[in-house]
Amino acid sequence: MKNKSVTLVVTLTLFTLLLTVWAGAQEEAEVRSEDREIRKAAIYALARSGGAEILARLKSIYKDETDPEIRKYILYSVLRADDETSLDFLSEIATTDPDPKVRSHAIHYMARLGTEQVLPELKEIYSSTSDSSLRKNILHYAARIGSSEAAAFLKEVAKSDSDSEARKNAVYYLIRMDDVDAVPLLREIYGETDDRKLRENIAYYAARIESKDSVAFLMDVAGNDPDPEVRKKAIYWLGRTDSEEAVKFLMELIEK
Repeated sequence: MKNKSVTLVVTLTLFTLLLTVWAGAQEEAEVRSEDREIRKAAIYALARSGGAEILARLKSIYKDETDPEIRKYILYSVLRADDETSLDFLSEIATTDPDPKVRSHAIHYMARLGTEQVLPELKEIYSSTSDSSLRKNILHYAARIGSSEAAAFLKEVAKSDSDSEARKNAVYYLIRMDDVDAVPLLREIYGETDDRKLRENIAYYAARIESKDSVAFLMDVAGNDPDPEVRKKAIYWLGRTDSEEAVKFLMELIEK
């Protein structure tokens, strides 16, 4: 009986201690959260006052900041400041910050600056980094820039990048751009690549367009691609369209 009492006392003591530690951690987290919001408000207010000296101070704060959420907010404030040095600062952060989410935010804010110098900066970062996530973000925001130069950049990546995943992403973002005639573009890239996976992806993208031209392109791939695996993929995607021409084509394949 005595042993049970001792065990109960020890258990209750440990429970009380753990509860105290948990409560302390919760209180500390609330303080940190409140402190973060106060600091964000101060950063925003400071950025709105503008001026080269203020911007330089924010950049200095950034270098010593350990909280990635605060660093992201400083980037946003730099964007809002719209200073001539903002692009260089964001470009530097996009390649040097240890947090991938912060780097992604830097790329996003670069694209939002909307200046002619943004795309060359994005292209330079793209060619100098091996970070696949960052490269994908650059392709995404290049497409959102929407210029003919951006389209040319994406087309070049789609045709010649050594990374098959990058080529696939480039095609995906390229055909989603406004003012891009997607099917002829898919035909062009398809005709210039030996990458089986990319040709399969192109067939998939063509099926999603589901126009008369895209169905005709898929039938061409299904009937003539030198790789039987690619032909099989094209046949599969033809079967997912609602095209009567596709049905006739598939029947002809069956009856051969």
